[in-house]
Amino acid sequence: MPVLGVCRGVQVLNVLRGGTLHQHLPDVVGSSRHQGKNGVFATVPVSVTEGTLLATLHPLQRDVPVYHHQAIDALGSSLTVSARSDDGVIEAVEDPSLAFCLAVQWHPEQDPGSASLYQGFVEAARAYRA
Repeated sequence: MPVLGVCRGVQVLNVLRGGTLHQHLPDVVGSSRHQGKNGVFATVPVSVTEGTLLATLHPLQRDVPVYHHQAIDALGSSLTVSARSDDGVIEAVEDPSLAFCLAVQWHPEQDPGSASLYQGFVEAARAYRA
C-alpha cells in the first residue's frame, strides 16, 4: 500500500522504524529558521538526492514551506534520505524496497510546486488498487 507522510508523518515513519528525532531543532541548527511564526510558514532550500523516488516527482533544488521544530536525528531502519535542507536537516526519506513509501518534512499542501508529490501518490494508489 502506498505511503505518503507529510511533516509529522516523516517523524512518525522514522520513529516507527526505530529512528530518533531532534527534539528541538533550533538547538541543533542554531536558529528557528525551520519553525515559522504565528501560522506563517518559513521556507528553506532543499536538495533532492538523484536516483530517488522523490527525484522523479520533485525538482532537485527548490525552496519549500516548513513549519517544524523537530526533525529526524538517527535514521530509521530501511529508510534512505532523499532530501536535505541547506543546513543538513533531513527533509525527506523513503523506503526504496517498497513501491511508494515517501515522507517529507515540508508542507506540499502549501506549495503548488510540490503538487506532483500528491499526483505520484494518487497514481501509486491507483496502481495498488488495480
